[in-house]
Amino acid sequence: MWNSDSLAGIIFLIIGLLALYGARELSHLGGVFPRTASMLVIFFSLLLLINSGRGGKPVEKVKDPWYVIIIIILAILYIAIIPYLGFLLTSIIFISLVAWMLNSNRHGSRAIIMAIITGVGISFGFYAVFSYILAVPLPAGVFFQ
Repeated sequence: MWNSDSLAGIIFLIIGLLALYGARELSHLGGVFPRTASMLVIFFSLLLLINSGRGGKPVEKVKDPWYVIIIIILAILYIAIIPYLGFLLTSIIFISLVAWMLNSNRHGSRAIIMAIITGVGISFGFYAVFSYILAVPLPAGVFFQ
């Protein structure tokens, strides 16, 4: 019987294998991060698949498919807007909106403030890791150059 863990394990195993396959043409140093990340995804998806036999929630039908559609549209807009607003500002907006949408208690100012804090924290965290630790340039955007 399928449960949410086995389904997620299979999906992430496929994503990890595709990422590992795509990283094969990168230079040795250029492929260190993608290969490491894809191997971690493969490892943890295998663990998820192994543990899925112990139980887990059955796969449920999406109650409101509009959330999925809206998040997909937001992700497409995120990719399209990054060259103009840059990684940091676009990520703060995108992550804040998605965090707010995924909050089951999204009514009230507290939910909005928590979503913004989440968006700012995650965005600055990724920016710091990629810019300062990995030395990977991120798009600054045409308005901030």
